[in-house]
Amino acid sequence: MTPLTPYKANPFALVLAFVFMSGPAVSAGRAGESPDDPEVKKPLKAPEVGLYLETGFEYTDNIFSLSKSQESTYNSDDSDNEANGRFKYMESLSDFIIRARAGLKLKKKFKGFGDFRFATWLRYNYYIRNEKCSYPEVRVKFEQEILKSGTIGIEGGFEYGLFKKNYLAAVNDADGDGYIGKSERDYSPAVYNQYESLLRYEYDFFRKKKKSKISSLVIEPFVGCRFRKFNQAFSNRNQNILTCGLGLNLGIASMINIETSYAYERMFCPGKDEIVLFDEKNHGLDVNDDGDLHNNALLITGIDRSCDRHTFGFLTSLNIRRTVTLFLGFKMRKTIYAAGNRLDIYRHGQDEDYRQIRDGIRLDFMKDLSAMMEWTNTAEEDVDNGPSEENKFSVSVKYDFM
Repeated sequence: MTPLTPYKANPFALVLAFVFMSGPAVSAGRAGESPDDPEVKKPLKAPEVGLYLETGFEYTDNIFSLSKSQESTYNSDDSDNEANGRFKYMESLSDFIIRARAGLKLKKKFKGFGDFRFATWLRYNYYIRNEKCSYPEVRVKFEQEILKSGTIGIEGGFEYGLFKKNYLAAVNDADGDGYIGKSERDYSPAVYNQYESLLRYEYDFFRKKKKSKISSLVIEPFVGCRFRKFNQAFSNRNQNILTCGLGLNLGIASMINIETSYAYERMFCPGKDEIVLFDEKNHGLDVNDDGDLHNNALLITGIDRSCDRHTFGFLTSLNIRRTVTLFLGFKMRKTIYAAGNRLDIYRHGQDEDYRQIRDGIRLDFMKDLSAMMEWTNTAEEDVDNGPSEENKFSVSVKYDFM
């Protein structure tokens, strides 16, 4: 069984240090998902170097994105599943997550070039019930204004030691009957590190037009890449992703903001052989040539998760008296698999759908103190897990020291 230790940081030391430092501060989800994303967008007052701290919590009711049938299996008292490690480290399907973040930002004006902005932050995500899911992450962003209405930005991020869940790693067909029962399976934790980078350009057609009712009209093309690297036992799940897309942002009277976006992703995976439990009875195929049809027959075959993804996003926000911001967003994604192996039944000629709805409110109490509440509902048709649904609720507080 692959050990989890090499991929984890000490959760107690990090979370206690961050929470002690941060006091009233926080995060409402992953970077870039909030409508304000203040660490880069918010202009800095003097001094030009700023420090901010955040802390908060998030509740989720289906942290491992299990289908209803998988939830039923999880909740059943099955000694075989306990012995084979199928749900090891998965202490609870729901969880409370404490997030603590410290960030630094800088702005400097260069004559003839406009403002240069830099931001970086470090966050630790501590899962109270599923401690092994805890992980740290870091992000860095650079922006430089060019010409009169353009901005070029470069950003990158790194997440370390994310525990996804347990997958089948080995089998032992002790009686040689071709049927792999639960007691003959061995599951191991799949843990990954993730790196990502993005290059984008923004052009605002109304940046210098102060008298216009349209406060901004921004077009934003972008390109990027993301790499997800699993522990050795599940290296066939590694992902190399190239992405490109276009965003459009319309601001009206500095009160209403409407954002739309489209992103195309091409994901490349190794496509090597994996152990598969094949339902011979359902498909009418004797894949191991033993003369019998089994529900869970042993099959070793090429599994290729390479695919194309098309993602459409929409986010609208309403600012009321500069102290209250209401927002509502929607995102949908279509995944089309490229697997050529007919025995890779979950991906050959298959696609899957993803849909997310989110809404929330941001409160600016004073210049340096703000809070946010957000609810998110995600529904997904996953080829491995089946249909699943997850609800999240988060509360966050942020304080700017400088």
